[in-house]
Amino acid sequence: MLPEASGEPMPATAPHVILLVEDEVFIRLAMADDLMKAGFQVIQAATADEALKLLQSAIKVDLVLTDIIMPGTLNGCDLASMVHASWPAIKVIIVSGQYRGALAITPADAFVPKPYFLPLLIGTIHRLLGISNVNPAR
Repeated sequence: MLPEASGEPMPATAPHVILLVEDEVFIRLAMADDLMKAGFQVIQAATADEALKLLQSAIKVDLVLTDIIMPGTLNGCDLASMVHASWPAIKVIIVSGQYRGALAITPADAFVPKPYFLPLLIGTIHRLLGISNVNPAR
């Protein structure tokens, strides 16, 4: 059965790369699995410091999906600011259960509350990356 016929999120039409930054290992693994099932390539980082090193290594990333509170010298808001300053083409989504006002304090492109609702998260990613998820069969 095709994803659109089963009600599952439609996979991305291109191999977009998401850098997922989350220190809670089980949350990160679950989110990575959901994103891969939606058709994205996922690179994982446990801290914003690790994510910054990955970005500086010139890997291809289309979107950074980050929590705010993490161990290390940088938090997710710091990372979002650095991404927008150094890699303005990369979109940033902040995912947090605590800081609903994150868009007011950082240049993130979107905010998704935790616990995340998968269709909202995937829809936000599609919107930011310009992926059409229109299903002509419906």
